Amino acid sequence: MAKKQISALDLATKYLTKLGVQKTVLNTALLPSKYEDVFMCVPQRKSNVVAVNKRTLSGNQTHIAVSKAAWEVFFTPAQTSAYATTRATCETDQTFNFFEANLFDMLDRRSRKTSAIVEAATPIGTYSAGTSTILSDTGRKWIGEQSGETQVHLGRITGDSNTFKDFRLGILIDDYLLFFKEKHTDKVLAVSVPQEYARRFKISNVKAFKPSPAAVSKQRTATTTADALYVASATSSSVAPAYSPNTPQAAPPPSPGRSLQAPRMCGLPSCRNTESSTSPRRWSCIQA
Repeated sequence: MAKKQISALDLATKYLTKLGVQKTVLNTALLPSKYEDVFMCVPQRKSNVVAVNKRTLSGNQTHIAVSKAAWEVFFTPAQTSAYATTRATCETDQTFNFFEANLFDMLDRRSRKTSAIVEAATPIGTYSAGTSTILSDTGRKWIGEQSGETQVHLGRITGDSNTFKDFRLGILIDDYLLFFKEKHTDKVLAVSVPQEYARRFKISNVKAFKPSPAAVSKQRTATTTADALYVASATSSSVAPAYSPNTPQAAPPPSPGRSLQAPRMCGLPSCRNTESSTSPRRWSCIQA
C-alpha cells in the first residue's frame, strides 16, 4: 500500500494530535503562515544524538548538525558568509518552543528501549502526558567548521537549558527532528517524532502544502452560504427584536381618567399658577 504524502507541518500536527494536544492549540501553534518557508525535517544520525543514546558505537560527536538548507532557521546568510571569510565563531543562545506532551512521549518511549546502545538515564525535568502546554527554553547554537567546511551546530552540554537537554535525550538514532522558524521573532519550534511513526508517511520536502484551487473554491462557497444564512436569519420577521438597557422605550400609557393636555398658565408674567383640564380653577393671582 502506497504511503500517504504529507508535509513537515502535517507530520508534526498528526503526531501531536495523536499525543492528545488540543486541536485549538495546534491550529494556532502550527499555523503555516506563522513560520518562515525555510525549515528542517531530517532523521538524526549517530553523530547527532547524545552519548547515552549510542553506547558501544564509534564516534564522539554529539552536537546536532543543521543541514545547509536549514541554516537560515538559526543564522542569517550574512552571518554564515562572514564566518566563511573571518572564521570568527558566532555562538549564542537560541530560544526554542517545545510541546510538553512531545517531551513526555519521547522520554517515556526511550525508557522502554534501553539496550546495549541506549543506556538507562533519568531526565532532569518532569513532564506530563496529553497536555497542550508549550514550554520555552534555550539551547546553544554556533557557526563552526567540520572537515574544513562551514557548519551550523546545535547543543552544548555546558550551555544548554535542562529542557533542551531532556528534549535531546529523547531523540534516538533515525528519529525525525523538525525545526520551524517563527516569522518576525527569533523563536524556533522544535518537534521530535519517533522513526516508527514518521516512516508511516512519505514526507514531502515542503513546510506545508498550499490548498488546491478546488479546496479554495469549496471553502469560498461554504463561507458565502453561511453568510447568506446569517443575513436571512437576522432579517427574519419571526425573530423578536432585542432591546438593550440603552434602547429608547415608548412612554407608558396614561392612567385612566387623566388627560394628556399640557398645563396652562394664567397669563400674567409673574404668575406661576397653573390649571389642568381635570382640575380647573379660578384665577385669583394679581400681577405684581
